[in-house]
Amino acid sequence: MPQRILQHRSIEQIAQQQQGQIEQEQRKIMEQQQQIAKQQQQFTQQQEQIALEQQQEHITKQQQISQQLEQIRQQQQKIVHQQQQIAQQQITEQYQHIVQQQQQIAQQQQENAQNQQKIAKQQQEIAQMQQKFAQIQQQLQ
Repeated sequence: MPQRILQHRSIEQIAQQQQGQIEQEQRKIMEQQQQIAKQQQQFTQQQEQIALEQQQEHITKQQQISQQLEQIRQQQQKIVHQQQQIAQQQITEQYQHIVQQQQQIAQQQQENAQNQQKIAKQQQEIAQMQQKFAQIQQQLQ
């Protein structure tokens, strides 16, 4: 009889030991699961951080590109403005040149008219001299 009680106790002890081991294993598993959950959370946070950084980098790059495009647009406007000024200057210079040429032509025409008057006067004088010469010839005959 006492041996049965001993056997029963030892079975109980074994059962309790096994129960204790099972509970310990379960605690370990739970700790591991908590650790895994923590790691997953950290991983998720890291991924979110990376995504956020990439997004900010993308936004920064877009802003830089926009600024560069704006600078290019401003430079093009300056170039257009300079080209307009150059064209205006060239037109003004050409106009002044044309005006000067017209003034020179007018001057030459005036000089030509004066020369023609001189020539006409000289021809008149020559005609008068020829008349006098003709008179003298008549008188000599």
